[in-house]
Amino acid sequence: MAFSAGAAEQADTLLNASYDLSRPNDPAVAAQFRAKYQPAEFIDVDQTFGGWGAIEQMFFADGSLFHRIWNR
Repeated sequence: MAFSAGAAEQADTLLNASYDLSRPNDPAVAAQFRAKYQPAEFIDVDQTFGGWGAIEQMFFADGSLFHRIWNR
């Protein structure tokens, strides 16, 4: 699927103007919403959690944190 020039930026702007769905990806859009979104500190998944496989086991596998919370 091809998007017209500026379509991604337009969608990013509309989503962030209307909802708190996610942080803007486009730097120009992020500049428009700087007051709404404070700077985020990004983490390294491998260093912090041991990789995506470890996250899957920790949070989403059978008997994991998500399942224990869901079953309460």
